[in-house]
Amino acid sequence: LDSTLKNYTATVVVSGGANRSVEFLDFDPRRSKTWTAAEDGQWANSRNWNPPFLPRFIDTVNIAPTALACIPVMPPELSFPSLAIMENGSLRISGTDTLRGDILINGALSVDSASAPEIVVDRHWGGTGSFYPGGSAVKFTRGLTHTVNEMVFHDLHIYTNNTGQTSTLHATGNLSVTSSLQITG
Repeated sequence: LDSTLKNYTATVVVSGGANRSVEFLDFDPRRSKTWTAAEDGQWANSRNWNPPFLPRFIDTVNIAPTALACIPVMPPELSFPSLAIMENGSLRISGTDTLRGDILINGALSVDSASAPEIVVDRHWGGTGSFYPGGSAVKFTRGLTHTVNEMVFHDLHIYTNNTGQTSTLHATGNLSVTSSLQITG
């Protein structure tokens, strides 16, 4: 599996003449992908990323402000261990898939109003930026404490983790829920 999510297989001849297949993974645990919009502002163009490879499910993704007046749209079915939207950076989610991991918003994260993705915060949510929830459901699942500034959620779910710890949401400003609030624990 390489940076474009293509699989490659090599055949290795082992002593005795037996054939074995080996799969290779283009993996660098230190890899971080930063949005640059260097070419055309399209998420699927690797030249809009630094380093110039599309982000994969194992990458840390940073959305930086760019000179090109565009807001990247994250395609469906993607999730990353860590997603950071830097100050003055913006990201839009369109679709109904699940986004998981650490989420740091120092810029703006917006969900299309017709979309209803699940945003599962199974590590940390933070930052000083803006969140525009659309029809999303945000779920805090790991029993951690999260601090948010003034924030509006569409559906908000706060769960107890498997060891009995309830997630805590600390708001430093007004906290609004426009549809449903669910606390399970």
